[in-house]
Order: sequence, then C-alpha cells, then structure tokens
Amino acid sequence: MIPLNPDGTLQLDVVPGLFDPRTRLLAITEVSNVLGTENPLAALIALAHQHGAKVLVDGAQAVMHHPVDVQALGCDFYVFSAHKLYGPTGIGVLYARSELLQTMAPWEGGGSMIATVSLTEGTTWNQAPWRFEAGTPNTGGIIGLGAALTYVSQLGLSQIAEYEQTLMRYALDALRAVPDLILYGPAQRKGVIAFNLGQHHAYDVGSFLDNYGIAVRTGHHCAMPLMARYQVPAMCRASLAMYNTTEEVDRLVAGLQRIRKLLG
Repeated sequence: MIPLNPDGTLQLDVVPGLFDPRTRLLAITEVSNVLGTENPLAALIALAHQHGAKVLVDGAQAVMHHPVDVQALGCDFYVFSAHKLYGPTGIGVLYARSELLQTMAPWEGGGSMIATVSLTEGTTWNQAPWRFEAGTPNTGGIIGLGAALTYVSQLGLSQIAEYEQTLMRYALDALRAVPDLILYGPAQRKGVIAFNLGQHHAYDVGSFLDNYGIAVRTGHHCAMPLMARYQVPAMCRASLAMYNTTEEVDRLVAGLQRIRKLLG
C-alpha cells in the first residue's frame, strides 16, 4: 500500500522501495473517489514496468472528467464502469493490451467463449476478447453505454474538463470561506470535494443538506483505511459534474452556513 501525504497525494519517494521480486501487479486508481486526487500515472507505470510488474488502472473516477489515452499511458489494463460516464448500471469496460489477452485463460465458462468442445479432445477457447465474455451479454447495457459514449464525445471531453475545473476552483474558493469547514484532499483535484463541518458527524450534516434539497454522499465511501488515515468516522462528499452550476455551489455553501448556525 502506497502511503499518503497529509493532503492526500501519494508519497512517491517511497514507491520504489515497495517493489520486490514477488511484485507482479501495480493496481492504482487514476483519480480518488474520495479526495479527487489525480495520481501521476505515467511515472508510476514506468516504474512498475522497470520492475517487471504489470499495471492495472482503475479509471472509474477519471473517464468522465478528462480524455484518456491508454496507449499514451502505457498501462496494461484499464477499467471503468458505465454509470460513472452517464451510462447504465450493470456494465463496465476492461481494456487490456492485446498481447496480454492472447496469453490469458478465461476464468468463467459460458456460451460464446469456446471455439470447440470435444468429449475426447477437451475444450479450446475462442479468440480474445470473446473468450472473456461468457454467456448472454447485457445487450441493453451495451446499447446504453454506446449512447453515453456518443453523447459525451459530441460534447467533447476537453470542453467538459475545462468547465468542470472552472467550477471546481469556484467551489473550493467558496467553501474555504465557511467557518469550521474542514476540506480534505489536494488543491488540484478532479470531480469531488470531501469535507466535514467542525466536529459534527457527516451523517448529521448530510441529513440537514438533504432537507435543503442538496444531495451529498456521506460515510466512509468504500475507503475505511482512508478514514482511519484522517482519524474520522466519515466524510461528506460533494460531486461536481458537467451539469452542475455555480448557483448550486452557492446553495451548498449557504446550506453549510445555515447548519453551522443551527448546530453551533
């Protein structure tokens, strides 16, 4: 596990020492789902390859916020879920380098993933990627993901990224003016803002915001070790996307200021 600096960035100086002859895979997120930290993938991928390790990148929190070029990154595997990209639930994408797919055996059996089946000769697998897509496909999910990709491509990921970063800067500046608000994560981030209001539990703050018509997520965000790192039971998380506005940010700030007056 790569340790964190206080602002949520990786302690890059210790990473080389974490590799040993048994290291086979570096699994790393591109953007943190809690802090919004954007990790320096190019340097980490190059380092892993120097040590003979493959790299799997979790891009679920990145693909909707900026263009991704897996060839330029040089990663071996890249994964993301459709619902993070305005698509349906229940479907995702696994990119893998072709030469790796050709050497990998399937882990699950089902229709369409075999080439031949013989009682005497055994089974041979279909070519990649079909050997990894066993059974009846999620046809509706595939169509929905395709529509989402078309929609985002028409808008332009570069334009989306520019708008979201402008909105993020506005939100961070506005939230810093709220007394007793604790912000977690680096100054430069993508998509999310994690915070707590004084010593009040995130669930209480989130409940008040919900009553004001403001939706945030509260809890440990599937990241209990990170909560332990910051010595808190939970955090509030506001998510910013291409459809959010500065007016909505202002409503969040006003709601937090109102909660502070009510709870003290």
